[in-house]
Amino acid sequence: MAKNNTIFSKEPYIDLTTKVDGLYAYKEKRMWSFGNGIKKNGFLSFPDLSLELNIQGKNLEDFPKKFNYAAAKSDFSRIKLFDLNGYKRIPFYSKSDLYFTSMLAVVQNWSNKEIPVKIKNIECEIPGIHTFFNDNLLDFDGDSRSFKNKKNYYFDVELPPYGTLKMSTNFQVDFQYDRSFRAVHNDLIRIEFSNEQTYWSAVIMLKVVEEFFNFLFKEQTNQIIFSSDLKGPRKKISPTLSIISLSSPATFQLPERESAYSLLFEFEDIRDEIKKNMIKYWFNNYEEIREIWESIKTCRSGNASDITKFLSLISSVESFHKRFLNPVTDKRKKEHKEWLKKVTAPLSEDDAEKLKSMAAFGFEFSLRGKMKDIEAFCIDAGAIGLDDEIIKKIVNTRNNYVHALKMSSNKLLTSVELFRVNIVLEIYMKISLLSVLGIDSAKLKEIIAKRGEFKTYFTTI
Repeated sequence: MAKNNTIFSKEPYIDLTTKVDGLYAYKEKRMWSFGNGIKKNGFLSFPDLSLELNIQGKNLEDFPKKFNYAAAKSDFSRIKLFDLNGYKRIPFYSKSDLYFTSMLAVVQNWSNKEIPVKIKNIECEIPGIHTFFNDNLLDFDGDSRSFKNKKNYYFDVELPPYGTLKMSTNFQVDFQYDRSFRAVHNDLIRIEFSNEQTYWSAVIMLKVVEEFFNFLFKEQTNQIIFSSDLKGPRKKISPTLSIISLSSPATFQLPERESAYSLLFEFEDIRDEIKKNMIKYWFNNYEEIREIWESIKTCRSGNASDITKFLSLISSVESFHKRFLNPVTDKRKKEHKEWLKKVTAPLSEDDAEKLKSMAAFGFEFSLRGKMKDIEAFCIDAGAIGLDDEIIKKIVNTRNNYVHALKMSSNKLLTSVELFRVNIVLEIYMKISLLSVLGIDSAKLKEIIAKRGEFKTYFTTI
């Protein structure tokens, strides 16, 4: 995978004004309009990849603390902040100042037009898209001292009813002062909407697509800067909008680098499936598969404990089983209801109600049953199985933490077993998610056959 976006750095502070043209102008005092005729002087600051509007003046005690937006302009650009929340600070030097935080900002290079309320497209960089096209854009011919491949690559995926996802890549050459140069991939994804979208909804949709590529690639991205171009009446492109979304927690860091064997599959394995329906299904069914993907992300995190990873994986095991593998049928619910009615008939009214309350969800499969079903599904695809005693311990360990039981330690997973079980369950969830996204059993077997360590390394479980 290509190097990650330069917005991630080991530096503790990065000024967003170096990333968004025109943003620097608002570090100076400007007149800000808050709607309803309210105007105040203020300036922006950018602590720890966040954004604050500092309002100065007298008698700010009664100044409203919530606004839908605030807007300002400079000689070369306009800016609009959305969903502002105000608060006071204690420091003696700023007793009269009022601060507003904003999770979404839009900057437009100078134009006579106001910043639009909705947009028709949104774009951002996703490093690694070039691998989709199966060509080496950076292949250099030393004899002619030129790049062999200078093509731009494009691929579209329809996302009805929302619009079209467009992937593209080319290479850019960054020339140095010493006559040397550095060539890098320019990997972009873009959604062109059928109907105009608000900035929030556009960012959310592009974030869902970004998560798809995070699932595929070894390194993760978490973009906060997007762009959108505005087409005029004669299809001329007017100044580009820069959209800054700070809705993610401000814990930006270099992505964790994983060893090669930590991924179950390679991008090459599923190239054709991606071209068919994988992205479309991910986009349109994200809420259904999100829990499975979130558990995989948790396992990739170096900050999560083994218990946190385990509980997240167990939750996704149950979610996959209930939603996709073996959903509870109406027939099963009806049979349980009739059984419950039969066994409570001889009981007193109080005892019958108590039993009905206790057994109300008796039609659900047990965790052990779900584990055995998913294990069988993944073994059929070529993954390793789990010993029955380990499955018992998995159930006990989950119940011990979720229901605050005090079970004997010999009935629970040891720390070593927990570590190994997490890896196997993560493999199961990757297989499960690939199957949900349309990878057939033959392709799953082909992918897993390339990963021999999944069959030998953890056979001691």
